[in-house]
Amino acid sequence: MNTAAEWSERIARRVTPDEVDFAADVGEAYAAGAASRAALFDRPGAEPGGFGLASAIGELPLILAALADTGRILRHALATQELGNAVAIASLWVSLRGTRTPPTAPQGTKAGTDDAQAASADDARTALTRAYAELTDRLRSLGFPPERAERLARELLEELLADAVSAEDFIRRLDGGKR
Repeated sequence: MNTAAEWSERIARRVTPDEVDFAADVGEAYAAGAASRAALFDRPGAEPGGFGLASAIGELPLILAALADTGRILRHALATQELGNAVAIASLWVSLRGTRTPPTAPQGTKAGTDDAQAASADDARTALTRAYAELTDRLRSLGFPPERAERLARELLEELLADAVSAEDFIRRLDGGKR
């Protein structure tokens, strides 16, 4: 199984469990681009509005489209996360979930490294906040209700961050191999 198929199954298990059985095929078709990708959205009688496009074609192709459309920003966030401070990343997710807990400084840092770690944590926090906002906006523009778009964006980013290197490759494949 290729990267697009594996990640599509992983994403489906997390956010669209009813689509797991065909997630690998959807991922491979989306990553193949052009005609294969267009076929995922070509459903007779599917009209945006009313009950929504997602109900006619399933959510996974739309989620993959949102990931591809925000690929550059997501790849930057994933790369920044590799250098960022895990405590700052955790505090960001706490704040995105609605808890007003201020970020905490890492314990046990050596003198002289605090500024560098703080800058790295700030860069990671900024990149993830931007990725979350962009992904949420894109999901909304594809027809997801605001609360669902926010929850999807958070869960997708959490899943991508769990394996940032592989996720970066996956996003690149969805985005047509762009660097």
